[in-house]
Order: sequence, then C-alpha cells, then structure tokens
Amino acid sequence: MITDVPIWLAEETGARALALPNESPESVLDLARRFPGASLVVVAEDNEGIWPEVATTDPTGQSCFQRVDLAGSDPTLAGLVVFRITCR
Repeated sequence: MITDVPIWLAEETGARALALPNESPESVLDLARRFPGASLVVVAEDNEGIWPEVATTDPTGQSCFQRVDLAGSDPTLAGLVVFRITCR
C-alpha cells in the first residue's frame, strides 16, 4: 500500500507501507509498478498535499484510481480515503 501515513498505518495494521509522494497520479502508478504488492493508496482526508483531490480531478487519477467505500468499517480508519489502483 502507498500512503501519506506509512509509519502509523504499518503500526496499526501490521501492513507494509510505502510513503505517498506529493506527485501526480502517473508518478504514483510508476511507484506501484516498481512494488507489485502496492495496490492501494491510503491518504488522510485532510492531507495538505495534492492527494486525495488529484485522484478525482486528474484524467489519469480518474481512470486508474477507484475509491473504496469505507462505510461501516473500523473506526480507526475514520478520516482516511482509500483508492484501489486499477491500472498497471
């Protein structure tokens, strides 16, 4: 997974996490290609960078990042936005 909160998420879930660069969806796709297990982008809703908004405004973001509905999930995840990477 690629996230803006890699240390917190790894500690809370035990999952391995890569740091989300404050870059375009194309750059994030390139990162995901280099690390094949990275199929999700997890970002705080109030991130001060370009994410999560760029996933809904950029053409590559719109076509390659599918938002995952977290309704009813673990309250620990409140305030996080999750995207499934659909392009490789």
